[in-house]
Parts: sequence; structure tokens; C-alpha cells
Amino acid sequence: MSKLALCFLVTRNLENLEVWEEWIKGHEDKVKIYAHYDKKGVTHKILTRNKIKKTVKTKWGNLSLVKAERNLYEEALKHKPNKYFILLSESCIPVRSFSYIYNRLMKQSKGIMSYHKWDPYDHQDNDLTPFKNRNACKRAMKDFGFFDGNLYTSDQWKILSRKNVQDFIKMFNVAKIMCM
Repeated sequence: MSKLALCFLVTRNLENLEVWEEWIKGHEDKVKIYAHYDKKGVTHKILTRNKIKKTVKTKWGNLSLVKAERNLYEEALKHKPNKYFILLSESCIPVRSFSYIYNRLMKQSKGIMSYHKWDPYDHQDNDLTPFKNRNACKRAMKDFGFFDGNLYTSDQWKILSRKNVQDFIKMFNVAKIMCM
């Protein structure tokens, strides 16, 4: 059975633990949880039981967050039933039912779940400032197939397919080599 990998990149306990417990309840066979945190004080069992071994010290607005995300994905890729990988923070909450998210994702043919569409050629309604004038970033994303069709963004959740995660790790490794 295909699973959703819930990848919690946190600095403290979940702000809405009860919401997550209720959301997962009855669907445990469709979920695998991973947690990355580098500080003491995290006590929620949903996180402590699922902490990955390879953690890095993270800092807000720092490349260390990308490294931590990569480590979460690398661990989650080891579990073959994981089909979609959802990056979450301690303040995220699900706003749709588990069944809705799961069924919608399993019908996807591409890897990024759409909340709103970003057209890379139309910047009137799409203010994605970090991507403006970043030709190297755009080229890399195009080289890895993210611009073959449509690119979708979400304000809270980032949901990637197994192929997208593999490409993310490859892109990270290429960027790491180029920046040395």
C-alpha cells in the first residue's frame, strides 16, 4: 500500500498535537512519520519515536534547513511504500481530511500538489520574489523537469513525489559540488 511520508522539520513540540493525532487516527497503515530536530526539549512521542539519526544543527534562514530537509527525505526514501513526502513544521496543521489528501495525491501523475498555480511566464498575479531574477535557480529547476509542465506552490505544505524527492537530493548534491 502506498504511504504518505510526514516529514516534520521542527525546533520544538507540535503546536497542535491533538489535531495531528486525530488526523492520522484510523490511517496509520497509510502514513510513515519522520522527525528532524536538533534541540533538547522535544517531548511529543510522535516526534521522539520517529526522529531520524542523521540530524544537523539548524538555524533560521540558513542552508542548514535545506540539509535537514535532505536528511529527512533520504531517510524516508529508504521505505519503498512512501509515495509522497510532505514537509511540515511544528506550526502546520491539516486543513483537509486525511482521506481527501491521500486520495487526491494518489490520483496525481506529477509530484507537486496544487493549492494555487504559478505560471512561470505570468508574474502579474504571482509574487514569488525569491524566484525573480534567479536564473541559475530557474535553469536548475528546468534541467530537473520542474518546468516541463506547471509548477505549483503552497503556502504551508510542500508535497513531493518520490521522483521529485530523488531529484531534490540530486540537485542538492550538484549545488553542493558547484559551491565548493
